Amino acid sequence: TPEAPLKLSPAELRVARVRMAVLRVGGATVSSAVSTLFSSIFLLFCTITVFGKLGAVVIAVTILSLYFALVPLPALLMLVGLSRSRPWHVLLTHRLGRLLSRARRRARRKQGDEACDLLGATVEPNDLSRDCGRGAADLPP
Repeated sequence: TPEAPLKLSPAELRVARVRMAVLRVGGATVSSAVSTLFSSIFLLFCTITVFGKLGAVVIAVTILSLYFALVPLPALLMLVGLSRSRPWHVLLTHRLGRLLSRARRRARRKQGDEACDLLGATVEPNDLSRDCGRGAADLPP
């Protein structure tokens, strides 16, 4: 009897896809980086300074690219990877927009707290508008 297919949530599916991609491509990425590093080490000992600097730049770029390809990129893909419902760039801009709006709200609250402190007014801890007696529409954008 055939087994029923697994039903994965979109988040679990993204994690599984990223895991498979890193397992398939990660080894080749590391081995190519290692071969580039070993071949660039010889450039560091050249008497012509341009070649020495070139070797240092190649080594730095290789290390940084290896790190970003295997650490933050898979983590970002697990968070906002491909989705069947919406394209990745829509998800990314939506989540970045939410983060920015949270930061703006926190900054407004902080500014409101500082203004209330200057005025000597008190604000209840659960008051989300933090308007010191003004209406929420009077707050600056």
